[in-house]
Amino acid sequence: MPARPEGVYADGKGGWYLKATLGRDPLTGKRSQVTRRGFRTAAEAGRARQELLSGDRRTPRPSAVGMTLDELLDLYLDGLDADERLSVKTRFDYRKNAEAYVRPLLGDRRVRDIIPETLLEWQRRLAKGGGVKTGKPLAPNTIRLARAPLAGAFKLAVSTGLLAVNPLGSTPRPTRKRAVPRHWSPEEARAFLGFMEADRTFPIWAFLMSAGLRIGELVVLRWPNVDLDGRVVRVVEFASTIGYEGGAVGRQEPRRDPHHRPR
Repeated sequence: MPARPEGVYADGKGGWYLKATLGRDPLTGKRSQVTRRGFRTAAEAGRARQELLSGDRRTPRPSAVGMTLDELLDLYLDGLDADERLSVKTRFDYRKNAEAYVRPLLGDRRVRDIIPETLLEWQRRLAKGGGVKTGKPLAPNTIRLARAPLAGAFKLAVSTGLLAVNPLGSTPRPTRKRAVPRHWSPEEARAFLGFMEADRTFPIWAFLMSAGLRIGELVVLRWPNVDLDGRVVRVVEFASTIGYEGGAVGRQEPRRDPHHRPR
């Protein structure tokens, strides 16, 4: 199987896209990273990237007047990758949410044509019909997550003079109906533990329910952080899945927890 060309990535939809650094961006003054999408094969994207890097003429950036939201998102997200200001998980989520919920409905709009009413209608469409993949209505919290990459992109547009005002700032966040959380009662918890008492996983369930540990903290817990005699557990890491695509196994990434919480 041929090696994937450098700077070429799968888009999760069967296609490929490229990234190439071509000097500094005139909008931000930072290192300019060009993203081009829509290639059918990795080799095709690789050839296009090589042409960009070897050409005497740099690819012009989109003009401020005609810049689309897709182009603004590319500038913002590529800048986050270059600066590494946010965690890998956060950057992955921003790209995933932009691909699923923002680009399909707003990507071809000119940035200067997007007003609060445009974004309010976008949120209503997500609430009623969801993303383009499932067509299922989205919960208010999911829509708030979809707003996150937009917020950063519009902030960049304002700071560089592309926009005078951030239209998302005047767009109300979706609200959810208040609901009373449903938790097991002490009697229900004891009944469950009694049912699991003979199972080999009983110590895990007992520990989870008594300590309030999260699953991501449990899977990376190691014996050096457990003091059985002192009855203390130090939680210093947690795991998250990054890059999970339908049917594929996500990669667990241990992360240091700045708050060492004895259990």
